Amino acid sequence: MKKTAKIKKSKRIVNFILVCAGSVSLGLGAVGIILPLLPATPFLLLTLVCYAKGSTKFERWFTSTKLYKKHLEPFVKTRAMTNANKIKALIFVTVLISVPIITVDVLPMRIFLGVIILAHYLMFIFKVKSVSKAELNRLFEEVKAREAAEDLESQAAAVPESESTAKKTAPPAAANPYTAESSAVETVAERDTYTTESSAKESGTAADADNADTATDIRASH
Repeated sequence: MKKTAKIKKSKRIVNFILVCAGSVSLGLGAVGIILPLLPATPFLLLTLVCYAKGSTKFERWFTSTKLYKKHLEPFVKTRAMTNANKIKALIFVTVLISVPIITVDVLPMRIFLGVIILAHYLMFIFKVKSVSKAELNRLFEEVKAREAAEDLESQAAAVPESESTAKKTAPPAAANPYTAESSAVETVAERDTYTTESSAKESGTAADADNADTATDIRASH
């Protein structure tokens, strides 16, 4: 019990730190939208990652803001950036990480930070497409249209399943008393008709037998 409580407490502390870091990054990203030299996309992306790891509530709130929809959602959906934003992001990351490389006199740390800078350059060059602003907007609209079409297809596929489920779970229809009565009347009428026909056949057979006996008697008397 104590170990579980300690794990939960440490997890809450980590989530709190992530939310705080995401909030600070959000503030820097908002400033970067106003200041042309400070890139907004890396800070907003860091905000999204921190909120996703630290708090689902903050993540839902951030993804519903106009700030996210206007400045980060196109990048998240298309994995593309304008050349200006890409250059600003690379310059900022390079300057930010170069400061500890210069100040920290530890070779393994310098190598590690240098690898981080190199990874950022490789990612922005080979993983993030460079497009114009108009092309970015066009790609974003295509992605939204494709997602809307997929949602419509999933909804259309869900309708027949719900109808079949409703048919299976629907209670059996109640018997119609009028139909039952008419069926009973038809059955009685059919039985009476059969009885009448049988009686007529028997009467005809008996009459034929009597006529045959009479003819036989007349022949015998002659």
